[in-house]
Amino acid sequence: MERSTTRLRTLVAILSHFQEIPGNKALQKLIYLGQMITGKTIWEYKWFHFGPYSSQLQATITQARDMGLIHIENGQSRHFLRLNYQKARQLETMDLPPESVKLLEGIETIATKAKESLKDPKQLELVASLAYLFDESKDIDLAVKELALRKHRYKYDDIKKFQPLIIELSTSFERVNSPNLGRSSM
Repeated sequence: MERSTTRLRTLVAILSHFQEIPGNKALQKLIYLGQMITGKTIWEYKWFHFGPYSSQLQATITQARDMGLIHIENGQSRHFLRLNYQKARQLETMDLPPESVKLLEGIETIATKAKESLKDPKQLELVASLAYLFDESKDIDLAVKELALRKHRYKYDDIKKFQPLIIELSTSFERVNSPNLGRSSM
């Protein structure tokens, strides 16, 4: 199966699992965390302004929007990504490749273990950013310090309280890829 089709079908499966995702940034972070804990790289990520970011995922989101598979609804304080179930039905009936199934399992784990962070996109950004830096350094204390330096809006103590969650998420699945999952060089 062609890689772009796999990505599109995986995105549809993720969005069909959730009723809505609070914007592109939250979707980027959620999928990064899913890839981190499962070791399944479908989209490559690099560090960007708001933490881990995938231009490949953004291209898939744009493709899905242009095909009418997803739509963006503006809320009072942010926008939401929602799946157009009628148009997506055709893609949903196809079997997903094993790496996509594993990614969905990882996202379900995150939805359970990081439930409160999923409600707040800024917290999700913080958790994903800390996870990215932890995956890069393998030292949680160093990751907290690095994030405090990179993102001045977060206080050191606020970042530090997410250490246990990051450690728990990083050990949730048997990781099959090498360190620096889905990374492209900066």
